[in-house]
Amino acid sequence: MKNNSCKRAFTLIELLVVVLIIGILAAIALPQYQKAVAKSRGAELISMVKAVNTAQEAYFLATGRGGNNFDLLDVSFDSLTRLSEEEARSYDREDGYAKNNNELGLFINEFLVMGALGTGPYAMSGFAMYSQPEVFDAGHDTAGLKGNELYCWELESAPTGFCEKLYHGTYVRTRGPVKYYSVN
Repeated sequence: MKNNSCKRAFTLIELLVVVLIIGILAAIALPQYQKAVAKSRGAELISMVKAVNTAQEAYFLATGRGGNNFDLLDVSFDSLTRLSEEEARSYDREDGYAKNNNELGLFINEFLVMGALGTGPYAMSGFAMYSQPEVFDAGHDTAGLKGNELYCWELESAPTGFCEKLYHGTYVRTRGPVKYYSVN
């Protein structure tokens, strides 16, 4: 009598084909996943930058000068950790917060609120708003930049395409090492 219970196994070629297909699918999906994560972090940054800018405006109306410290403003971020003065100044800002090992950063000085992505393919990109336009315009080179308007930014030395690819930003100008894009 013949035994019909022969063992069936995958061949090495079949396994390699499956691994190849999974690799191709991962190569297609990973950039899309990174874009989705960057868009999510960007939306979080936009919300925080706008909230701080509103608090900056309220502080300016009450005192006649911009707030350079988060403690002066009526805003708090439970998901962020306060940076030391040295860390904030290393970003050329007077005060700052970060999230999850600098995944996101939020910085202020007297005239500027800046949010930054700190990790991933779009690191060193983010959003900024200049507040107190009448004060800012009087003492700074503002050509093309307006107060209380949201701008996407990225470093000129390390362009990521964040502003153009993800937010369809229109180039406005370069100020120092930063390229600004109008987003609406």
